[in-house]
Amino acid sequence: KDFFNNVKKKGEFFHEGLKKIKDKYPEIIEEVRGIGLIKGLKMSVDNDEFIEKLMNNKMLTIKASDNVVRLFPPLIVNNEELNEALDKIEKTCNQMK
Repeated sequence: KDFFNNVKKKGEFFHEGLKKIKDKYPEIIEEVRGIGLIKGLKMSVDNDEFIEKLMNNKMLTIKASDNVVRLFPPLIVNNEELNEALDKIEKTCNQMK
């Protein structure tokens, strides 16, 4: 019950967190894209290097076109896990400076 409504709320929560990181690191992240929980970060830096640093911070992701890092958490993710992902993304942005 309310599963998809909860997924939508989690997607909005994740998007807001990613936008805050983008605003803090505009020299690293150019744009936050996506719908629901499927997100893409258009990078101002090399996405291969960013993905490698994310992996070193224990977060797996893949690259997409246009120098984009694809984020695709499972639909059953919770806000605590999304916050952990946001922390790792922010840590990686800080390492890219």
